Amino acid sequence: MNTPTKIVVIDRDELDARVYASLTRVLERARIEKKLPVFTLMARTAADNIAARRQQYIEDLRTIAEELGLVSRLGATAVTSAIEAGFNGGTL
Repeated sequence: MNTPTKIVVIDRDELDARVYASLTRVLERARIEKKLPVFTLMARTAADNIAARRQQYIEDLRTIAEELGLVSRLGATAVTSAIEAGFNGGTL
């Protein structure tokens, strides 16, 4: 008899919380010489999360611009420039 596979969907915030909780437990229990590498992993994880969220916001803004007709009326270059200006005046 096959047991059906149960699929659990975890949202991004909950997943992030679980990852940081796990890394914190590892950090608390690690020997002193292993604490800094684990902490570095936490920092790298945070940086990756920020980059992923940033990219998602950029994609969401492009979708909004397309749905509102800004891309067709003003052009993709103008929309991209506006998004770039909103993100610290830098480039995407």
